[in-house]
This record gives sequence, structure tokens and C-alpha cells, in this order.
Amino acid sequence: MILGILGGDAVDDGEGGEDIALEHAAQLAEALAANPAAAVLDVRGAGEFAADHVKGAVNIAYTRLAARISEVPNGSPLFIHCGSGLRAAFATSFLAVEGHEVVYVNGSFGEIPAGIRK
Repeated sequence: MILGILGGDAVDDGEGGEDIALEHAAQLAEALAANPAAAVLDVRGAGEFAADHVKGAVNIAYTRLAARISEVPNGSPLFIHCGSGLRAAFATSFLAVEGHEVVYVNGSFGEIPAGIRK
């Protein structure tokens, strides 16, 4: 099981695979403050990232993850978000299989606190 952050919430795949930790977008600032070794991966497109993003986040579009796997941040845990949650869900599953300690950030980008955004 991949460890949860706040409250230990996790998404169970229902098929005996890895559980994936879950964090709501509105609590991302608290989770990052509690985990100084954490990293943030933004899997939205480059244009979305340029318009607004979490400070210090690395941007790799979810469609490019396999080709750019060496660029995925090594932070532990790795918080993964997108604009609405769908792309992050795909990316989180992929990176969990690749061995990363991942946390799926559920919710829209707009729910991420403004204080941690650029």
C-alpha cells in the first residue's frame, strides 16, 4: 500500500493491486508543508502550466510521461495533479506501477490554494 498523507485516505483499485494515496486539492498546501521532501508533478499541458501552476512544480504532460520518465521528480511523496483530476488519475496509476510513492491530488486546479500557486 502506498502511504496516505492527511488522514490516510487511499483509493483502492479493487483488484488486489496497489492502493493509491488521495489528497484533496484544497489541502495540498498543508500536505506539502507536512512533507518537506515532497515534490509536485503537474500533468497538464504546457499552456495550462504557463498560465498558472504550483510553485516548484515540474510539468510533464500525462501523454508524455513514458517518454520523459527520467524527468519525473524524485520527491517522496510525489503529489500529482492536473486541471480536473482525470489526467492526474492516469498519471498516478502509471507512476505507481513504475515504483514512485505517489499521491493523487483530487479536485480541480482552481481548488489549490492561491498561496502556493505562481
